Amino acid sequence: MEGCQLTPEGGLEATKLGERFKAEQRTFSHLISSDLGRAFTTAANINLALGLTHTTDARLRERALGKFEGQHREEANKILGSAATGGVAIDEGETAEDVQNRALAAIESIVCDNLGANVLVVSHGGTISLLLKKFLGLGLDAPCHFKVQNTSVSVVDCWPRETATDGEARMDVIVTTFGDVAHLLQ
Repeated sequence: MEGCQLTPEGGLEATKLGERFKAEQRTFSHLISSDLGRAFTTAANINLALGLTHTTDARLRERALGKFEGQHREEANKILGSAATGGVAIDEGETAEDVQNRALAAIESIVCDNLGANVLVVSHGGTISLLLKKFLGLGLDAPCHFKVQNTSVSVVDCWPRETATDGEARMDVIVTTFGDVAHLLQ
């Protein structure tokens, strides 16, 4: 599996989340995750309790850091400064806008392909933060006054926009739950 792997603590948190979803009798049509190690394994551990069809979408990946790939975030941030989190392109890597656009395209596809269904999507904290910024109407340069905790649950209701035109969002969204970690408090 490509990418960093899940820690034992992360695996336990994901298993707890799956058990929570099962206890709450949440119904999902299927599960879609990033194909990278941590998100894929998180989804697989959640799915132990749910037994859903699990597919992957590479557009849900975390930001590609080019030549800094594989380094600890703290080290990359020291070298890159604001380029590590902002709109600056990193050698052979992506900008935050690149990540937001590709992840948004994945969510739009998921919505259009699964009208009326509840789909469980598992991605990476940075990618989720960028999507939430978009859904909340915050610009990429807006200060991020929230943190996406590992295995936190954010529920976003999405539906296709009937009047979408080129360059305009193809869906409407309402963030109904943000960063819920009740399963970690037990």
